Amino acid sequence: MEIYRKDASFKEKDIRKLFLLMGDSCFEQLYKHGYSDDKVAWMIYRWNMHFTDAFYDADYENISIYTTPTKVDRFFSYRQFIVKANDLMLFKGTVEVIYVDKKTLRPVRADDFGEDLIKIFD
Repeated sequence: MEIYRKDASFKEKDIRKLFLLMGDSCFEQLYKHGYSDDKVAWMIYRWNMHFTDAFYDADYENISIYTTPTKVDRFFSYRQFIVKANDLMLFKGTVEVIYVDKKTLRPVRADDFGEDLIKIFD
């Protein structure tokens, strides 16, 4: 299973910025494998998140985001995240994503993307 890492500046400690950075890391990993978002939009369906006390209390300015897709199940795909600063875990979470065709605005089966996408999960 490929674990993708993105390093980022995180001086403001804004939760919205953290989620944007995590989204960026997802797209960067998919772009690296030749996938683009020109036909399909992805929408976050559900988050399961856990912030540690270090997220609020620790002194850090840079973070590392580790992410990997973990599962495809019909219309949903799942991705895990771990966010660290100086080897200290700040956040751990799983996101459940649903894919939507941009033209028809209908859900797209995640496993219809083909074998190449599934290989990222192996």
